[in-house]
Amino acid sequence: MRIGVIGTGYVGLIQAVGLAELGFEVVAYDIDPSKIEKLKRGIPPIYEKDLEGLLKKNLGRLSFTSDINDLKGCEVFFICVGTPQDAKGKANINFVFSAVESLKPLLGGKEIVVLKSTVPVGTNRRVQQILGDKAYAVSNPEFLREGIAVYDFFNPERVVLGFGENTPEWVKEKMLSLYGYFVEKKVPFVVTNWESAELIKYASNTFLAMKISFVNELARLAEKTGADIRDIATGMGLDSRIGKKFLNAGIGWGGSCFHPKEVVCVKTPEGVKVLEFHQLEKYENLPLEVLSWNGKTFSWKKLKYLTRRFYRGNLVRVRLPLGRGVEVTEDHPMVVYENGLLKQVLAKDLKKGQKILLPSGGLESENLLEVDLFKPLSQRVENLKYKNPAFVKKHFATLKEEIKRVYRYPHDVKRTGVLKAGVLKDKTQLLKGENGRLFTVERNSVPQRVVLDGDLARLLGYFASSGWISEERTAKGYKCYRVGFTFHREETEYIEDLKGVLRKIGVNHTELVKENTRAVVVNSTPFAVALKGVFQTGTNSYDKRVPPQIFESPKWVQEEFLKGLFRGDGSVTAVNGGKNLYVELATVSKELAYGVLLLLQNLGIYASLRVKRFNKSKVDTYLLRINGREQVERVGKWFGERWKEYENTLKGYKKTINPPCREIFENYQLFEVLEVEKVPYEGFVYSVETENGLLIAGGGLLVHNCFPKDVEALIWQFREHEVEPKLPKATKEINEEQLIWFFNKIKRHYGGNISGKTFALLGLAFKPNTDDLRESPALKLAELLIEEGAFVKGFDYVKGARENVRKLVEVKASTRYTYGLTVYDDLYDAVRDADGVIIAVEYKEWNKEDWNRIGELVRHKALFDGRNVIEKDLARELKNRGWHYEGVGISL
Repeated sequence: MRIGVIGTGYVGLIQAVGLAELGFEVVAYDIDPSKIEKLKRGIPPIYEKDLEGLLKKNLGRLSFTSDINDLKGCEVFFICVGTPQDAKGKANINFVFSAVESLKPLLGGKEIVVLKSTVPVGTNRRVQQILGDKAYAVSNPEFLREGIAVYDFFNPERVVLGFGENTPEWVKEKMLSLYGYFVEKKVPFVVTNWESAELIKYASNTFLAMKISFVNELARLAEKTGADIRDIATGMGLDSRIGKKFLNAGIGWGGSCFHPKEVVCVKTPEGVKVLEFHQLEKYENLPLEVLSWNGKTFSWKKLKYLTRRFYRGNLVRVRLPLGRGVEVTEDHPMVVYENGLLKQVLAKDLKKGQKILLPSGGLESENLLEVDLFKPLSQRVENLKYKNPAFVKKHFATLKEEIKRVYRYPHDVKRTGVLKAGVLKDKTQLLKGENGRLFTVERNSVPQRVVLDGDLARLLGYFASSGWISEERTAKGYKCYRVGFTFHREETEYIEDLKGVLRKIGVNHTELVKENTRAVVVNSTPFAVALKGVFQTGTNSYDKRVPPQIFESPKWVQEEFLKGLFRGDGSVTAVNGGKNLYVELATVSKELAYGVLLLLQNLGIYASLRVKRFNKSKVDTYLLRINGREQVERVGKWFGERWKEYENTLKGYKKTINPPCREIFENYQLFEVLEVEKVPYEGFVYSVETENGLLIAGGGLLVHNCFPKDVEALIWQFREHEVEPKLPKATKEINEEQLIWFFNKIKRHYGGNISGKTFALLGLAFKPNTDDLRESPALKLAELLIEEGAFVKGFDYVKGARENVRKLVEVKASTRYTYGLTVYDDLYDAVRDADGVIIAVEYKEWNKEDWNRIGELVRHKALFDGRNVIEKDLARELKNRGWHYEGVGISL
């Protein structure tokens, strides 16, 4: 039987070599010609015990090619390509589909296409649709463990085969024949459908992670109570229902998050809010939508997942033009735009000049919003009254019993048409379509219903810039409020405009003049409560915000709100000897600043953002600046008559200059990365997962939510099918805390200060007998140590792991992370003059080393066993020799 293997990565190469060893003729294909040339010479690109020997032994029966046509004539094709994260936050199976498409010209209807790649549920069914009647799809997930992958290939614990409901019997028979070696060895076979086979892979890995996280959390309790986690694990493991595997406590199995003060725009039950990530916690159990992108414009997507974890290490601060940027953990996937496509790049790997997308448009509605103030005001305003003579007369009979309970003379109500709001508490359905007046003092009433048109939006804008609310108490103890709008005395146009809007909605006002200011004052508690409680405007300069209703209004209404805002707090400034102009808005409210930034961007206006602390000020000021002829002209017209003095300057612009480091398109702009800076951080970080894996964060940037390892990918599939993944979610959170917990144990031994200390880090890869550094807790621990000013001397038994870390150091030679990391080829060189020895990878061989010699070489006898790999007798012996020994949840 001639077999084709597509992809010579970890899974594909093991599969190809293993099948060749079993006697099959195997042709392995890869798109990387340099890798193929090395494989032809017997040089594997990865380290695995016995792999190189088997590869060289089978050359001849096993061949390699970068020409897909060389696979013609194969009866079975194994697809072993990668399934990394795509722009939507789930496994990217485009490589799988691409491989299937490339095979179609080689197929004649009697071939089998086997998916070894880890793929989400439903992938095999889609592959069969692509194949049509040219071949049959089979799901055959891999269960190789790095470090012993060759052994696992020949000694699997089970073989899983998934078939479609219409798969012919000969396909099943051929797969069983292909795996005849395992049938003879009586390896259990799980023969099932496509979907079950696909899910077995994710479920297995996540369940193992769950066991690890459980025992790690239990280890913390054991340490507090004097118990020994190893004895606990042994006792648990003897229960056949539990089993002893994966019950070893340690430093975790190694998520990407946002700084807690990064900004995100969410639609809450209270309306649209611009929040910092840590503020999302109060809404954790409520339905939320997050501002995202639909491929063309802004759009709202469901928030599926929110988590918080403690983090200590580097954050990456990404700086873009116009003061835009975001701060995330190093492993956070950023979305960059290349050759018309979005792709993923980890934050730590972002390069200067890469492009990030900032969308516009879509954040709007077609119709004007109508707001009924009765219910919210009746809940918030003491002694509220409702006046509507026609309504009272019409419904007097219906309300008579309630009126009798409240009024001594019910017919006075019918005569005046005034009701206490409490009378209507259970009858609010009667108010549908009505529009009475609400008041505590009748001369200061407000309408029951208001339409958020351009006039009202402009009033809200005036309040956001120049408004204030003060609170007093009446003689009877009721709260009463006063609303004021303060202008320069010469801003007559704006004052008259505001007064006109107040007259339109029937709100009485007075005017106060003092020195150079004029204030329009409204002595109305319902009006004040409507502003701060319904439109959520805030009450002073520090808590102002864009009303949530503005985000869901037509664009022209949004523009009217901004018009009022800029008239109050905006300025037009001439620069360059009066030849150029810019418009600027200043506010001390972060929520208002970022809300306005998004509103402007939604309108296609890209403002810059600068944060400045002025002399004697105790808070930051947020400065939004608008440059560029078209943008300045558009915003400048919002200033009305005041703009006329600047129009001639604008006419003098000789040409429109394209902004540097930016590309402008219809519904988005591309900003080039200007700087990527690593900054040390200790504290909580926040992860979210959205419906499409994308969200708008920071100053309007399109970013990704999280990186889907198997646990995250399974969480995504739970959410996609509207099932809450409570256990996988907790598994992930516990694991993320474990490394920080262990690191703090080390620090405590040195009195909390490890600056200048040297540590021997034993183990570098993510597990024994491999050179794979992905998600290595050892390297994450090295980063934490170095960021505290320590030096790390690393060693691993696998040469490839040592070489890969050296390459990593070389690539990142300019960073502080690599400044304190040196890799040694000899264990005893690594421990020489160390202030502490840390075991980060669970090699049993650590027990066989000469600890007497190690004790003579180290500067300070301290051993931190992050994997509980040191046998109990040896640990006690080391303690008797003067070693300080700490494991994870161990009592000696």
